[in-house]
Amino acid sequence: MKKTHFTNSSALAIIFFGILTIVGISVGKAQNDTINPLFSTTGPNVMGHGHMQWNSAVDYYHFNIKNIQGFDANLHCVGLSTGLRIGIGSRAEITFDINGRYNTWDTVYLRNTTGVNPSIGAKLQLLDGKGWLPQTSFYTYVGYTLSQNAFVDRWDHLIQPEIGFQFRNRIGRRWAIDYILGYSWDRYSVNAYKYNSGLLFSLFGRWLATDRLMLSAGGSNINSAGRLAGSFEAHWQVRHNLQLVGLVGMSGSKGDLGSDVQFNTLAGINWMIR
Repeated sequence: MKKTHFTNSSALAIIFFGILTIVGISVGKAQNDTINPLFSTTGPNVMGHGHMQWNSAVDYYHFNIKNIQGFDANLHCVGLSTGLRIGIGSRAEITFDINGRYNTWDTVYLRNTTGVNPSIGAKLQLLDGKGWLPQTSFYTYVGYTLSQNAFVDRWDHLIQPEIGFQFRNRIGRRWAIDYILGYSWDRYSVNAYKYNSGLLFSLFGRWLATDRLMLSAGGSNINSAGRLAGSFEAHWQVRHNLQLVGLVGMSGSKGDLGSDVQFNTLAGINWMIR
């Protein structure tokens, strides 16, 4: 059985995406090329005009769920992602991404699942930020997900739009606070075993320890679990056009399905092609 979700909210997100792309092409203001690449390619910053960056990562999630319907269970989730960021103006970029995942359980009561999600998106930098006024960007994307629910055999076809804002407050040359507030429709959660809509949020402190190493700590629910998780990140500038990314995080929660402990890791590479 195939199931397609397309609501008024989905249509609204697509309209936002179209408007953002048009505005982004027409708006122009030169970026400060002297900003360290670890700052200039992260947070609300966009790719400069004509620049292209390839991002790719592999991540692993582990859940230990206690007393779910009378038994314990362990989930192992492996995800792969790859995509391009392309500058289409000095204040805008478009993105093309594809994400895949495979979930396996150690109990016969829950089924293994898999999914793939290609998406297209855009980001427009609205404010440069000054003093306490944060650097601000608006982003949106629309994904199309083919995925199998953990409890049933059918495959679902879902339109998954998302909109939101990214913010950054700089504190001197070495410090920054990044935060995100967004909303997603029909977002898949390996922890909730369903597709749901809701607020997305993230808060991280960034420290440029050296000109080639940025360390970060914070929390976010923008992950495969759809749950708040604290994590530590490291970005290493190998060369002027190449970054390596690492992340380690943990979280725990208790709800109707019982208690769980989440552990996740990520390793990635960001390559400025041009």
